[in-house]
Parts: sequence; structure tokens; C-alpha cells
Amino acid sequence: MLVAQIVNFVIFALVMNLKFYIPPNKELPFDSVRLGYSSSKEKKIVTTPPFGKPVIVFFINPDSVNNFNLSSNGVLLGQHTQPLMLDLNENHKVMAIHLKPYALKQLLNLEAWQLTNKYIGIKGFKTIEKLYELVVKYIDTDKLLIREINHFFDSVTLYPVSFEVTAFLKYLQLNAPTSISEMTKEIGITERNLERKFKAEVGLSPKKYIQVRRVFEVFETLKEDT
Repeated sequence: MLVAQIVNFVIFALVMNLKFYIPPNKELPFDSVRLGYSSSKEKKIVTTPPFGKPVIVFFINPDSVNNFNLSSNGVLLGQHTQPLMLDLNENHKVMAIHLKPYALKQLLNLEAWQLTNKYIGIKGFKTIEKLYELVVKYIDTDKLLIREINHFFDSVTLYPVSFEVTAFLKYLQLNAPTSISEMTKEIGITERNLERKFKAEVGLSPKKYIQVRRVFEVFETLKEDT
């Protein structure tokens, strides 16, 4: 399963031409933006978001995708422990905005577990539809597009995320993971509260989140070696 996930990532990266942007402000609810486009005759691309992060995918060309038939200009992808496929057409143009692990809660006040291993259309999510309109307006001007995306995320009203979740994620950034019980003791939170809030705000259990982040770290190493 893990090898298959990594292979799917590599296929996606090789088939698509990518423009990549990482925001300098680490407090914003997104981690990176990728604009993917292709003029090849290859239609089907297996794509999975970065493990441990939800993703917004915008279809810049209306006919970019085959296997998503709702009247929507994009999809929200939740946390993933297995690959999902978007069947992209030739000459597709898509933008992927990789979010912070808890950004579905921050931006939309969603119970994140509802989108685990799923994707749904952005239609009806006014915040995301507004962002789509902004992206389409500035898509051909890189500097203005990035400026507007930064401004959008900087100005949008965010729903609160629990201390347990943010403290646990910050701990993982600074320390090697041990057992969940040992980590919660060091942070000063209860394991039970962390489990409940992490699933609601991130979409996975803390243990599963650590596992999928390890897979992503392996993929990042493969990219660098390549």
C-alpha cells in the first residue's frame, strides 16, 4: 500500500508540468500552491494530495477532469491514507492548494473526518468559491496571483482550532515521535482529548497521522534524490 502511494505521487509529478509556490508567512492556513498543466495526449493521471494535508483542487479549464460530474469548478480532498484518482483530460489546467492539516476546520468549520479518503465539489462552499473566482481572474499573472492568494488567506475569518491539536503538531515539528501516551504527557494534555479533537479537526487519529507523514517524508526524499 505505501509503495503504491509513493509511485502514484511520482507518476503525478512526472506527467504534469508544475509551478510551485510556498508562502513566507507560516501562520497562513495553506502550505503551498501548485499549478499543473499538460498539453500531452496522456489523459489519465493518478493523483493523491500530500499525505497529512487536505487539498483544494481547482479546475482552471472547465473540461480538465472526466470522473467528477457535479457542476463544480473544483474539489476538496480530505486527509488520505490511500490513493484517489482524478481522471484528467489532455490540455488540462489545474491548481492544487495544499492546506495545513487542520485547515478544513479553520476555513469551513468542517468535521474533518467526514472527508477522510473522500473528495467533494467546492460548489456551496462560499469561501472556496470566492477563492476560485480570484484564481481564475489572476491565473495568467504569477505575481498578482500569489499576492491575491496570500491576501485572501490573510484576511479570511478562521474558525478556532483546539490547543491539543496545535500543540501536538508543533511538538512533532520539533521532536521525533514516540508513543502517543508519552507525547501527550510531555505536552501536558490528555490522550483521550487529543484523539477526539484530532479526528474532528484533522481527520485522522494521531497515530495514523504520524504514519502517513512518514510516507510523505519518504516521498520527499525520493524527489530530492531524483
